[in-house]
Amino acid sequence: MPVVQGNGRANTSFQMKMDAHGFAPDDLMVRVDGQNLTVTGQRQHESNDPVRGGYHIKQTVHRQMQLPRNIDPAAMTCSLTPSGHLWVLGQNRSLPLPDAPTSQAPRHRSHGPKNSNRS
Repeated sequence: MPVVQGNGRANTSFQMKMDAHGFAPDDLMVRVDGQNLTVTGQRQHESNDPVRGGYHIKQTVHRQMQLPRNIDPAAMTCSLTPSGHLWVLGQNRSLPLPDAPTSQAPRHRSHGPKNSNRS
């Protein structure tokens, strides 16, 4: 799922906020596999200044969690705020889960018009 910049919060049923300060949207990967959510990211920066010296910075993030059963994995969205927070948002399923117990209305079979005067 692509990470886009935005303001984060929305009216949702599931919200996860993660500190991703210093990461660009291209540095982060958000993946939903079934009901499993995985966020990974990596960024690197190095400098070889002959006067000040050199340095190499490598930063990684990893977060994994199981989504609640009522969340629709196909409807997940994510955004990276200007303040460096990654928001992953999800909505409830619009239909019940296939294996969720549902109450069924009794079935009635029509036997044609009820007529007591048969010839």
